[in-house]
Amino acid sequence: MDMSTEDKSTLKMGVWNHASQTDPSSTKDNTQGTHKSTSINGYWMFKKATELWGPIGIGWGYNILEEEFRDGVPLLDKESKEVICMSQMHTIKLRLWYPGCKKDQGPTNYGHTPYIANSQYGPRCDMEAPKKSLTDAIKKCLSILGFSADVFMGEFDDEEYVQQRTNEEAIEKADNKDEERERQKSEYLAWFTEHAKLMKTAQTQNELMAIFNIMCKKMTTRNDAKGIEMATATKDKRKAELEKKAKTPKTPKKTKPEKQNGRRKNTKV
Repeated sequence: MDMSTEDKSTLKMGVWNHASQTDPSSTKDNTQGTHKSTSINGYWMFKKATELWGPIGIGWGYNILEEEFRDGVPLLDKESKEVICMSQMHTIKLRLWYPGCKKDQGPTNYGHTPYIANSQYGPRCDMEAPKKSLTDAIKKCLSILGFSADVFMGEFDDEEYVQQRTNEEAIEKADNKDEERERQKSEYLAWFTEHAKLMKTAQTQNELMAIFNIMCKKMTTRNDAKGIEMATATKDKRKAELEKKAKTPKTPKKTKPEKQNGRRKNTKV
């Protein structure tokens, strides 16, 4: 029996879908200057690979193709300005193999780690560099297959996405999953009610749309179509009220007769 197009797509995306969503607890933020990135715990990725293929070396593994220490720029003495040594970068290239993939045709990638680099105290040597480069290269190979795809595709830059993944992880790890689901449902309902109330009392169109957009972003992440429908109805109603209010001419205020020395001024001639 021939497989349907949908079944074929599911089969092809099997590896990708298995580990494309990363547990937020297995990540941390890295900030270097103005650049911000998300670092993934390598052992989380290795665990997901083991779940899918079995122990490393049996179900999956890697072959090192190249490894070297590459010289970089000269490192100078702070006082004499003489060259102390050259900076060095440890580089490794490897090929990943896994079930259904020939060992000489798997994804290849590089891992890089500073081995000798400058610091505020002078040149330093990182003896962990080879291990870090190896982990880096394996993670990059796994990422090509879809592991932690949400991080590499920039979805962790979205706070709402990270919060949603945090909630899902909390349910997965909870002793009482039903109780955790109810707790999250209650929190979400309270959030929705509060923001719906803010829309109903919005004083300007800009304020109204700002609240609505915040709600839509969160509800889209949660795939809450019903919530979006309800929020849209509330937004449209308040929008109509504000438009009607803007078109209604303002009634001029009545001016009171002026007073002089505690008595009303007589304006009759």
